[in-house]
Amino acid sequence: MATFDDLERVLSAAASGELRDAVRLALVETAQRAEREAKLNATTRPRVRTGRLRGSIAWRVVPDTRGVTVAVGAGTQWGPRGEVRYAAIQELGGWTRVPIGSRTRAGVQRRAATARTVAGAIPATYFLRRGVDKAIGRLPDELARAVSVVLEVK
Repeated sequence: MATFDDLERVLSAAASGELRDAVRLALVETAQRAEREAKLNATTRPRVRTGRLRGSIAWRVVPDTRGVTVAVGAGTQWGPRGEVRYAAIQELGGWTRVPIGSRTRAGVQRRAATARTVAGAIPATYFLRRGVDKAIGRLPDELARAVSVVLEVK
């Protein structure tokens, strides 16, 4: 049976910042897991040529008015490889235009009789979304474990 002393101990642990720190740690571990999964997803589709897109996947902690937000992104300016402009079209898919006469990465030259550009569809790969979804699936259990350790709940 819980006593007032137990309640006082639990409330003081929550007020001291231990609880906030434990929740933040669980969020950071989830972000690291999401980054790892997204990098695995970005290995086969889209196929790795230079590793720049995969290397641009990163996470960061962003302070906000309610505490902290953990952001995971690809191609962002705050990533280790800097901005990768094609990250969004690889993630979400879309249409692109390639100038006639230019060479693609594979060395294929684009040719057309009258057009100046050739349009092409790029299918969505959702490499980042799949990694985040997989990591978030474990977040409720991680948070429950962190809270129970700090508050010493059995």
